[in-house]
Formats: sequence, structure tokens, C-alpha cells
Amino acid sequence: MGLKRYYGFCYIKILLLVFVEVVLPENVCSPGLGMPGYTIPRGDIAIEFGSPLDITCVIVNTSSQNASLSFTRNSKPIPGEMIDVINGTTIKLHVDNPPLVSGDQYTCVLDKQTSVCMNRVSVGIKPQKVTDFSCISYNYDNLTCSWTTPNNYVRTDYNLTFTLGEGRAARYVYLCPAIVSVDNRSSCFWNISTTPHYRLVHENFNFTLTMNNTFGTNQINEHFNHFAHVLSGPPEKLKAESATASSILLSWVVPLSMQTFPPGVHHRILYQCEYDEKKWKYGDILLKQPHKKVTYNLTGLPYAHALCDIRVSLRSAKALPSDESMWSRNASITFRTSSKIPDEPPLTDVGSFEVVAFGNKLQNREAYIYWKQIREEQKNGPEFRYEISCEEEPELKPSNVTNTYAKFNELSISKSYTFHIWSKNVDGSSLRRSTVRVPKQADRVKEPIRFTKVEFSEGNFELTWEPPELLPTQYITNYTIFSCTNERDRPYQCTGLLNWTVVSSSTTTVNMKVDKSKIFQFAIAANTRESSSGMLWAACTIIHNKNMGKLKNVWINRVGPTFIELGWKLDCTDGIGSVEGYIVYFCPIKSPLHSECKGSAWVHTSIFLRSSFLAPQANTTFGDTTISRGNITGLNPYTTYMLTISVITKHTTFSQQSDPLYNTTLEAAPSHPQNLTVVNVTNSTITVGWQPPAARNGVLKFYELEIVGNSRLITNRSESTQTSFTFENLTSYEDYTISLAACTVMCSDKVITRNKTAMGRPNKIAKPTVDRRNGTSITIAWNRPSQPGGNSTFYLVRLRPKDDNKVFEYNTTGRTYVLQNCGDGGKYNTFYVSVKAINKIKGTDVDGPWSDELENYCYRPINYVMYLLLVLAIAGLISVGFLFTRLYHRCKIMQDVEVKLPPGLAPVVADHTLVPWSTEKHQESRTPHSPPDEELLLVKMSEGRNFSGDSSGCSSGHESVTSSLESGTHISSSADSGTEQPGNYCALGVNPKVVDSSYIPVTVDAKEPYKRCDDLSDSSPYVMTGEAVKTINPGYIPFNQTEPIEKNSGYVVAGIKNVNGYIPFNQTDTVSRNTGYVVAGIKNCKLD
Repeated sequence: MGLKRYYGFCYIKILLLVFVEVVLPENVCSPGLGMPGYTIPRGDIAIEFGSPLDITCVIVNTSSQNASLSFTRNSKPIPGEMIDVINGTTIKLHVDNPPLVSGDQYTCVLDKQTSVCMNRVSVGIKPQKVTDFSCISYNYDNLTCSWTTPNNYVRTDYNLTFTLGEGRAARYVYLCPAIVSVDNRSSCFWNISTTPHYRLVHENFNFTLTMNNTFGTNQINEHFNHFAHVLSGPPEKLKAESATASSILLSWVVPLSMQTFPPGVHHRILYQCEYDEKKWKYGDILLKQPHKKVTYNLTGLPYAHALCDIRVSLRSAKALPSDESMWSRNASITFRTSSKIPDEPPLTDVGSFEVVAFGNKLQNREAYIYWKQIREEQKNGPEFRYEISCEEEPELKPSNVTNTYAKFNELSISKSYTFHIWSKNVDGSSLRRSTVRVPKQADRVKEPIRFTKVEFSEGNFELTWEPPELLPTQYITNYTIFSCTNERDRPYQCTGLLNWTVVSSSTTTVNMKVDKSKIFQFAIAANTRESSSGMLWAACTIIHNKNMGKLKNVWINRVGPTFIELGWKLDCTDGIGSVEGYIVYFCPIKSPLHSECKGSAWVHTSIFLRSSFLAPQANTTFGDTTISRGNITGLNPYTTYMLTISVITKHTTFSQQSDPLYNTTLEAAPSHPQNLTVVNVTNSTITVGWQPPAARNGVLKFYELEIVGNSRLITNRSESTQTSFTFENLTSYEDYTISLAACTVMCSDKVITRNKTAMGRPNKIAKPTVDRRNGTSITIAWNRPSQPGGNSTFYLVRLRPKDDNKVFEYNTTGRTYVLQNCGDGGKYNTFYVSVKAINKIKGTDVDGPWSDELENYCYRPINYVMYLLLVLAIAGLISVGFLFTRLYHRCKIMQDVEVKLPPGLAPVVADHTLVPWSTEKHQESRTPHSPPDEELLLVKMSEGRNFSGDSSGCSSGHESVTSSLESGTHISSSADSGTEQPGNYCALGVNPKVVDSSYIPVTVDAKEPYKRCDDLSDSSPYVMTGEAVKTINPGYIPFNQTEPIEKNSGYVVAGIKNVNGYIPFNQTDTVSRNTGYVVAGIKNCKLD
């Protein structure tokens, strides 16, 4: 079936060629183009490499027989020796061995202008064999065969067919669904959707690739092992199920399409872990697995808490073991092994400590405890750190802990300390510990002397020292040489990896080889049997065979407007020689962008150190003697300077100059402005001009101008770009002092000029006054204007009578004017005077405004009547005041008149002692009216009789009952002074020895009308009225009863009828004080 289709394509191609050759006329180049001739052969020409090329060109138009014919190749003329002229209308091109080309353009040209006909010529070879034909099945889903097309300059067609296996199956030929070519690669693709479809169950294929072009045919046959060339997809769902410190349990799934692959697949596990060498290791290669899901425990991992990159791939079981290309793409996962406690504690040495200072107190010191860090792979977990504790004082904590050291403050010099160090992570501390012992100060051996580090080339160092001074009982057993990698040299504290080596006690020089790409710090410790000196770090590095270099530590301390203070510090290498002084070079530079000096030479200042600094002497020194400074003075403000420093050593040799420092002096006050002049003056303005200061000494910010007149100061600021200024609103014809200063951060000295404004209009004169007067004349005077605006050449006086419309004006040069005869012969009595000043400016009168008018009059006789009336009015006022004062004192006396009450109405005092009535005013009760029972009692008494007459001998008389009852709510603190009350009675003002029918004793027990005061100590001196009584009646209870009193009445029960007068009260029973009764009795009275 496939061959029939192929042969059908060939037949169609032959028919097309026959049609072109037979149907098209022979004498036409190309139908429809109207060319003047044609070529033989016509159209595209293909020749095999090594064969000659012949093209004949014929002109059909007979009118062009004498024309010139030629050939061109790719628009370039072909030499005439390759062209033969057949006749006047025909020429022939002959090329013996044309080169291999894909398509050259040959054109027959008429008269070198007109194209007669053209041919495209391809020179090629027969089809070449394909050498890299290969097929592969991707994930057992499809099959792709591909090959590289051999280079050929003529069209070559490819046809791919295959048969299955051997025997009867091999009789059926299957075609490629479609050959796809991209650049020089061709391929054919089959899957279950193509026709024919992918025959995935067959293990062997026989492919035939046929190549055909115009020069011939070629063919290759390939036997293809299908199952050996199935490229699986990567494993799916790869994950870590669990992990230990040395293993990771993995699981993954075989791709779905590969689960039915008959031969099965092999599984390869590769891994690479942290801290290990960077290359892939084989975990294992698993052969065919019976299950779709595969689990594998990756064991033997070297480090805990290490991140491992694990990759799993698949390969067909039929693939060649050596064919690495058949492994699938990797499925990758990164996972950490589980953590555990650190393997080891950090390493220490007997001398791995440093005592750096004694702190602020002589009895304290500070110490660094050093150790060697453990390797990263030994940390075994997250949150790694080093833990340190003091055995003697567990509560002692370090002030700072790093990966290399721990710092302890305030350690006593009289104690020894033992420190234990552990490695610790999230899982706990290492099982073992390291120990460092810091001896007390008395037991600590001294440090080696003059420990020096000399650097040679290629990382070679020479360390030299001298033995320390020892006590007779001490001797050195060995020295420990420490090296530490760090980002910077001393004095920065080492934080890198610490290592050490031990040398004998007789050694004083050690050569060490280190990595030259790193910075190393070196230290030494002298050890005895009992203790160690601790670490002494080399302060600097000395370069072998090198003279004193330039100073590196140079800085600027202070900067002022006219000085720059330099500071510097000698390195320890610079201090080896004898330094005698320093020399500082400086110069102003052209600009911050151009560091060349202004002028031709440097300026230098020498600073020498005298021998007194070197000779020992008894003195007290404060501060670091290696630090020096120098002050460069006399500089210009706001100028950028370049400064360097060099060291003066013995024999007047100089070190190299230090790297230059650049700095700008501060701003200062500029020099004063130049050429201050007055440019223009008017009667209200002064314009000044100036030139900028010669030395600005900074950024000129503004000019400060002041102008001072007779009475005011005006201050202004102008922009720094201005060179003139106008003062406005000035006073005419006034002297002014003008000052000018230029300002940066400070202002310069002032320059001063003086000038006067021009004359102008005078201002208003103050109201004139009368200087003197007599019967015949009046002298009017006035002051100059406050702002005369000029010389006030003369004044104009205006006189206006009050009752006349005439106005008189008089000129005067003075400031007074005498008005004779009161004006116009004394005719006017009252008149108004005003004055104005006049300046004469360039022949023109300039008037000021009129002053306010002065009203005045001529002489008049004295009016005596008016003066008399004024005296009488004053005398009347004095009399009225005297009378008012007398009346006021009379009223005050009347207010103090004593009010006398009847004897029976005297108030009961608190201590029940009868004393005279007081004349003091009593405070009114808050209750404006008497209680209702009192008012009712008052009404009944007024109906019966009027109470007047003498009492029982206690008083001489009574006020009216009404008056007594109205004041019954007031209790006086004393009795009436005119009534003498016995002190031995406790009744209501009644003598109990006198029997009077007008008084009825109020008693519960009739047998005892009166009680002794001693018996009343516990009784309550109240009278029950049946309801609360808010007032206390003074002494007696008025009574008027004609009918028997009911027991439940709200009044005092007397037990008799038709009795008028007062009822004595005597109570033997105790009455509660909280029942709201009227106090009616007294205490401390003796009864006979």
C-alpha cells in the first residue's frame, strides 16, 4: 500500500514534465512575458557536480540580429572566452566544471541592457546516506525517528517506511505519516492518533529510509529495538516520608503510561548533602519493581541536620547499561536529616584566655575566653551556640558571647576562675565539655616581651618574642602560638577560626605559612605547669625590608575659619625607629574637582618631638602618648585645603607623605563692601551704591543696611546680588547716617556714609499759643514744625474774627507775631489765629498745612457776680455735708437702744442660771412664722384677757402678751438686768413658797408640786404637747381654759378650770429627748 502511493507520486511528476516540454512552444522563454528570445534548456537547470554547463541563447526578433548578446551570472558579466557566437542571433555558454551551488542566476543579455531569458542553475550530487538515523519513544506514549539531512544543492526527497518484526508481519509496509524538516533536521512522529498509529506493543521495528533526487536514489535500512529505546518520564510525587540523623525515607510513583511497560523500569537514586564534597553520589539503582509506588530508605548519610539534594530517575529495563542517555529527567527534592546534640565541645588550650584590662577599679579585671569553633557539620542542629559557665560563681554571666570568645567583666584579681564550655543546639548540649582556667593575678605568669609579627611574601610570617620576666619560683614549660582568621587586623577582636600550635620554652622565633588571601591575627601565651600568661596579640604587621611607610591613621580633628587641626596615630611598625617630629604640608586647591594646588609651592609646618619625651623622668602622664596632633593656623576662611603629613626620623630622613586629606575651612565674616557712595537724593529717598567685598570668606547671603535719622532707625536687607539700594519714606531736609555690611554666617565691619535729604514740604505746625497780653496788644507764638522739610524761610499768620468773614494774613520770618490794638483798632473781641510754614525751594514757595486755630479774645472787665455765685455754691455744699453726717450718727445711736421684755418672758438659758437679759440682737429663726399650736394658744389668750400686772415677785412688769409670744421662738442667753431671779428655783419663774391661785403647778404627782433639782438629773425638762413643738417659751406657759381639757389634747393638761395666768411646770417622769417637746425645766436649782 505504501509503495503504490509512492509510485503514484512519481507518475504525476513525469506527466507534468511532459506537459511542459510538449505543450509549451519551443521559441518562447516564458509564456506571457514577451521576451525577445529564449534559452536552451529552458527554465531551471540541475546538473551533477563535475558535469559541464551549456546554455544556448537565441534571439527571435529579426530586427535585433546585429545586436550584441552576452551572459551574466548573478548580475556579473561572464568572460567572453566562455561564450561561443553561433550566428548573429545565437550564442552558447559553456562552463567546464561549475561549482556546487544551490541556485545561480544565469541571464542572456541583449546589448548589455535587455534581458532575453534567464535560467536558475543548481549544481548538486547524488543523494548521500544518512549517518545518524535514530528513533526514541517518549514515556511509551509516542515514537519519533529523526536524522540529519546531508548537505546537497539540489532538491532531495526522503521517504521513511517500516515493517514489524519478522515472518508474515514483515510483509506489511507502513509509511511515515509526515516528514517534518526544520533546518537540516528531519523527523517522523507516530502516536495513537496518527495514521498509521504507534505500534507500542511491538519490540522490534525495521525502518527503510529512501533518498531520491534528479541524479539518483539511495537507501538505508535500520533495525530498531523498540523497548530498549523507551525514554520514561520522571518519577511522580517524589517526597520524603521521614528522616533520621543519618537517613531519609523516600517514596515516588512510576508515571502512569510506564506502569504498563512490559520490560519495566530501573530506578536510580542520586544525592548530594551539605558539608560533603560537591559531587553526586549513588544511593542505589533499583531493578524492576512490582509496585506502582516505590519506597526507598536512603541511609548512610554522614551528617545530622544537613540539607540533602536527592534526585530520582527512571530507565527502561531493556536499555543498555552503558547508555546514560536513556535515564529520564530527574525528580528532585531537598530535605534535611533530623538534628541531634552536637558531636563535640569546642577545643581550648591552657592559655586560650586574654586579660585585657582591670576595669574602673583596681580590684577588678576583664577577660576574654577563647576557643576553637567546631566544624559546621558537627553542630548537628539549628539554634547552635556556645554555652559557658563559671564553676566558682555559676551566677556569673558573660557580657558578650561570639562564636570565638566570651567576654567577662568585673572579675576579681584575687580569685581564680574555671570556665566550662559546651556546644549546644536545639536538642541540647554536647556530652563532653572543655575547660579554661584563668588564674588569679598573683599566680599568672607575665606575658612575653616584644612580640612582633613580620610578614614576608606568599603568606609567610615570622613571629619573634623575648621571654617574660619571671619570679624565682616560676619557669616556662612551653609557648602556645595562636592564629586567627579575621576580616581585619588588630586591634579588631578576632571572631574567625582559632588555631594554635605549641613550641618549646627555648623557642623565640617561629615561621608560619598561612593562606595569603586571608588576614591572620597572631597571639602568644607563655605557659607554666600551674598556669598561663594568657594571650598577647601582635599589635601590627611589619613588612620585611621596607622603610617606614606613610602614615595611615591621619584625620582632621577640628576645623575653624582660619585653622585646621590634624590628628594622627603611629602604627606600631612606625614606632620601631626613632621619630623626632612631623612635617605637615598644606596648600589651597583650585576647586573641589581640581585638586591641584594654587600657586607653585607647598607650605609646610614642622612639629618636632624633643628628647625630653624620650628620656625617663618622674612625671604623671595622661592619655595615649602615640597620639599626636597639630594645628595649622593662618588659613583663609571658606577655602578648600589639601594636607599631608610626613614623619621625621633619625638623620633627618622623611617618611612618605600620607594620603592627602581635603577639607574646607569654615565661613567667616567677609571683608567690608567697597566704595559705598550716595547715588541719588530726593526729599524722601536716598539711593546708595557699592561694590562687593574683596574677600567674601563664604557664601554671601545678603547685605545689611541701616539708615539713622534724627529720631528713627531703619534696617533693611538686600539680596547678595544687589549693589544698590534706595531708602524710601525719609524725612525731608534731615541728616542721615547710612551703614552697610556684607553677611555670610557673620557680617563684616560696617562702612558708613552721611547725607541729607533735599528740602520738601514742611508739616503741620502745632496750635499757636498766646505769649503775653496787655490792654493794647497780644503776642502770638508758635514752634517750628516737627518736620520742617527745609529752612522754614518764613511763616504766614492768618487772623479770622469770630463775627466777621474777613481773613487777614501776615508774613513773618520769626516765630512770634504781635497783634496791635486787638486787630483793626480793638474792634474785634474774639478771633481765631492759625499759622503755616513756607519753604522756598529753587524760587518756589512750598507751603505746609495750616495749624489748628487758636481761639482768643481782647481785653475784657472782670465779672464779680459770677465769682460771688461760685463762693455761695461752695458754702452750700459744705453745709449739706455737715447735716448729713449728724443725721447718720443719730440713726446709729437709735439702732443701739435696748429693748426690755416683761419679766416672765425671759429666755431659758442653757445652764439654767437666771441672768439678766441681753441687749444683743438675736438671730431670727429660719422659720418665718410661729408654730400652729403657739398661734392657736395666742388666739385663745387674747380672747380671755390681757395679761398685765405684776408677777410672783420675779419681775416688775411685763410686756404685752402678744409681744411676748411673737418673740417666743427666740431664747436669750441672759435675763433682764432689771429683774433679779432667785437661783434656787426650777419652776417657770414662780416662787414656790408663795401660794397664788393664779398659778397652777403642772405635775403628775400632786403630792410633790416641786422636786429638788438633784432628783431631776435624769428627767427630761420637756412639756409634752402631743406633737412636736419647735420653739421654747421663755419661762411660763400662758393658759386660759374654761372647759375641761381632754386627755388627748395637744396642750398642757392643768387639771383645773377657769384659771387665768401661768402654769408652773414640775415634771418628775422622764421624757424622751427625741419626742419633739418644748424644754420647760432647768437643772441644778435647789428647792427648800
